Amino acid sequence: MKSPAGSTLDFNPLDPAFHRDPYPWYHRLRSHDPVHRTWSFRPEWFLTRYDDVRFAITERSAFGIEKLHDHVAAKSRLLQKRDPSRNLDALSGNTSSWLLFIDPPDHTRMRKLVSQAFTPRVVEDLRPAIQEIVDSLIAAFSDSEETDLIAGLAGPLPVIVIARMLGLPEGDHVQLKDWAETMFRVVDQLHTLEAFEEMESVARKFAAYFREILAQRQGQPPRTDLIGALQSAQDEGEQLTENEIISFCMLLFSAGEETTLNLIGNGVHAILSHPDQRNRLLDRLDDPGFIESTVEELLRFDSPVQMISRVAAADIQLGGKELRRGDRVVACLAAANRDPERFANPDRLDLARPNNRHLAFGAGIHHCVGAPLARAEGQIAIRSLFRTFPEMALLPNEISFRPNHALRGLSRLGVRLGPMP
Repeated sequence: MKSPAGSTLDFNPLDPAFHRDPYPWYHRLRSHDPVHRTWSFRPEWFLTRYDDVRFAITERSAFGIEKLHDHVAAKSRLLQKRDPSRNLDALSGNTSSWLLFIDPPDHTRMRKLVSQAFTPRVVEDLRPAIQEIVDSLIAAFSDSEETDLIAGLAGPLPVIVIARMLGLPEGDHVQLKDWAETMFRVVDQLHTLEAFEEMESVARKFAAYFREILAQRQGQPPRTDLIGALQSAQDEGEQLTENEIISFCMLLFSAGEETTLNLIGNGVHAILSHPDQRNRLLDRLDDPGFIESTVEELLRFDSPVQMISRVAAADIQLGGKELRRGDRVVACLAAANRDPERFANPDRLDLARPNNRHLAFGAGIHHCVGAPLARAEGQIAIRSLFRTFPEMALLPNEISFRPNHALRGLSRLGVRLGPMP
């Protein structure tokens, strides 16, 4: 079997070549070995076909969640071998009830309660505030000739929006962003023990921050912000505990910051790399339906979350391979989103693509609860950016990706805001 470059394929998700451009590798795997066994990091199966990926993330009788808590606990045990006084208790405890990593019945109860507070209507009502925030961020660099859109727009936007939803002080935004970025690194299990200790420190500070916020509200009527709604949510006498509210707020910041940042950064990069699609967008900036279609295609084309993991719940045959109970399975969302059996001309960016049922936000009971918010922020930011700077262009030497294999996003996106002088 040959790699995209012509050499023998020895697929390794840690390979820098894969990190630079994973899509040729996904195509090769899908064509020649769609249920691929790799031993590069640890034994695991890589799924790259749309139908297989969707099956793995929706069929709970066959595949279960890989619990983040178990992995953090394993790291904690390694730390304690070095020094019995060291552990990851705060990190483990505060991620153990993240909706992404729990199964029913705990997931069912918590999602019902969270969904009462974090509704699509809440997001729709927030659109004027998102527009105001986007306008303010763009105004801050509008007089510059060049800028980094990650630092100036894509990075700060989701944190400011979530902080406003939760009713948090404006002066805390920078600190919250730093904590959120550090915390969400926990989903990438390849970090050093020292990196996990840093996440532990942040988890303690992050949790203490929200515990203080909740303490300040004790004895007061629930406010009209999202924290107030989470406190008031009830289902058959059940309510969210204080620790569950804190956990959800930390997840909302950590996952929301990373996903939206990557959506906007990857999306603008893709549009500027395809002049024909850029012109289509400029012609239809006032068409809400086209802006919605644009964001869905950007999510499909260069997915912010590339892959998620599952564990085989039983012995199962898939793609002619025998998977055993307990085997780790990596569902490649980004590969599924480029499957030619599901999407015509999948490597072509088509901002008006019809029937675009991508898997960028997952599917089934673990479909991303923050998807409506990420979509709204992406739509408003991209429309506003191209309306303000219709002649914006990439600065190729000012573009770099974050060193993460499960998530795909830019650490820097340098652009020239106007035409060449």
